[in-house]
Amino acid sequence: MPRRPASELAWLTYKEVVRRGAEMYRPVFEASGGRFGFISGQLDPRLLTETDRMVEEAVELHGLAPNVMIKVPASLQGIDGVRRLLEETGAARAAEGRHAG
Repeated sequence: MPRRPASELAWLTYKEVVRRGAEMYRPVFEASGGRFGFISGQLDPRLLTETDRMVEEAVELHGLAPNVMIKVPASLQGIDGVRRLLEETGAARAAEGRHAG
């Protein structure tokens, strides 16, 4: 079996953590009609200038479960990404934080 890069393994692991968390809160989400029971999936802050990559990863995370809320870096490109994600998924918000660069 070919070895996968560490970055790919980290992404796969993170998606599994988000999926399991969403699964745990899904009953709350469903019982509240989608008002409560969200879990946050945060995008890599190093993507703060790459709108298309942010949106691509966010759509992938949100596709894991309907109660996954996406935290997007609050850069100019990130705000554009939030707008696009709200149109596509209805589940995104800007997250202020420190740039890891």
